[in-house]
Amino acid sequence: MKYYETDEDPDTLAVLYRGNVEVRFITADSSALGTKDYRVLLWDSTNIVIGISSNYSRDIIDEFVVSKITQDMLEMYDEDIKTEVVRDLAVRHLADSLEEILEIIIRDRDLNYVEETSFDEGIRDILGDY
Repeated sequence: MKYYETDEDPDTLAVLYRGNVEVRFITADSSALGTKDYRVLLWDSTNIVIGISSNYSRDIIDEFVVSKITQDMLEMYDEDIKTEVVRDLAVRHLADSLEEILEIIIRDRDLNYVEETSFDEGIRDILGDY
């Protein structure tokens, strides 16, 4: 899988591509996602939007990415580390952690049978948690 950085909306954490499907991860206020740290918010046959709570992003994902970068630097580099190398590693490890979230979501919900619109069902899922 190729990973690309995005300079889009500041709420967009990342955009991953799985075949012809664009998977957009956005950060959301923790209370906006009900009781879950992440959930599918919107989808159709070519686009999926996954909300990740800001607390989960900050506390879990950021810690994982920093830990992996530190491990890579200790194992791979003996010379001074340039900013570009650290940035590339951060993008790769962030995408890996988001890919794991996507796999969990796919296991929890059968996304092979998407409807034309999913907004109403996404809202029902969130409200069902309250």
